[in-house]
Amino acid sequence: MYIGGVAVMELRLQKCPAEWSRIIKPIEVQMISDKNEWPPVSPDARILYSLLFYSQGPVDGYLIGEKARDFFLHSGLPLPTLSQIWNLADISNDNLLTVEEFILTMYFCHGALQGKKLPRSLSAALRPPEKSPVSLPFLTQEEKIIFSKIFEAIDVNNTGFIEGSTAKVILTATGVNTEELKIIWDLSDINRDGRLDYGEWTVACQLIKLIKQGQSLDVPINVFTNLPERIAPGSLQAGKKRVAEYEERKQKLMKLKERRRLQSEREKKRLELTQKKVALLTQVYDVLEKENSTQLPELQKKIADDRENIEKQEIIVYRLKKEHEKVRQETVKIILDEQKVSSDIKQIKEQTDELNKTLRSSHSKATKDPDPFHQLYEERKGIITLESQVIFNLVTHCCKIMKFLDVMITKILRKRRFLKSAETIISKTVFGEIISRAIRS
Repeated sequence: MYIGGVAVMELRLQKCPAEWSRIIKPIEVQMISDKNEWPPVSPDARILYSLLFYSQGPVDGYLIGEKARDFFLHSGLPLPTLSQIWNLADISNDNLLTVEEFILTMYFCHGALQGKKLPRSLSAALRPPEKSPVSLPFLTQEEKIIFSKIFEAIDVNNTGFIEGSTAKVILTATGVNTEELKIIWDLSDINRDGRLDYGEWTVACQLIKLIKQGQSLDVPINVFTNLPERIAPGSLQAGKKRVAEYEERKQKLMKLKERRRLQSEREKKRLELTQKKVALLTQVYDVLEKENSTQLPELQKKIADDRENIEKQEIIVYRLKKEHEKVRQETVKIILDEQKVSSDIKQIKEQTDELNKTLRSSHSKATKDPDPFHQLYEERKGIITLESQVIFNLVTHCCKIMKFLDVMITKILRKRRFLKSAETIISKTVFGEIISRAIRS
């Protein structure tokens, strides 16, 4: 389908490394027109490539070298070709990829997969524009409420989606021109299914707000600020999200645990005071009863009321005690689960340190690795070779065991046949029956 003149392309960003065949669909017709000509990257391709970049969870606007190279290995291009593409696109020679450098890398990969000959150097038309990328701001609580109410009002059937035709009418009504609507749709429909879920709807609303504030959309835009769950799970940003969620939940449980403890102690003290009060009133009642006092009915009623309050307070204390124990167990569990996020914390530290170290270093073509993919490929190959050797050894060992069992089974069968023959011969003798019984036993 088409929204604002834009073809909806099939693409699942979270699985993109394993689905290069789907990304390779001809999004740029001019790319295959001349095998020696490399025109500027088209606006549609720039949007697609920038979405891919930000879906990988870059750190402070950079994809670290090894992670980025691992992504491009899935293209299936020869290693020398990938190295040539990397060296062309890594303009800053820092072994990191910015969004503009990633766009170039994707562009060259697609061209190479379609049989185009790579240029020896970047032409002026291919050099990235000097425009700073933009990230969508975090949603305020007020924006969340407004966007949610509008989404629910449009989604009358509670499907969880706004269909493309409906979205087109609504977005057009905002007064944004057709060209900008085209960009808004391409950036919002992240999973390319021709409709908007709630997260994608908030992206569209934020983009319209940016336009109204005078922001141009012809720059790379990170639309995943409020959609961390759609970033590649293995990315640093996703790891940071898991750690942040863990810490937030841990702090909430700790505060709740303390609050329940204080409430329990407060109600317990109130119960003890009421019990003491009833005990004193009971003593006073006994004394007045001996004196036949006229205050006995009133005192009796007060004691009954306080005893009723004691029963209620005991229920409250019991409930608060159970709640405190439940929260305490959840707190202990989440503290024990800390080991699960320790790997994320370690990854965050290592990748952040690597990024800072790389950015502090000076870079030039002289210090750049001319064949950056070869070493990574050899490392992966070494791991695969080791795994293959382990599997081969295991299979060989299993074969030896099977052969040994086969020999043992053959010996047992031969022994049985021999015993059966011996039993037949001996049974014909005078003591045959006796010996046969002995053999059977």
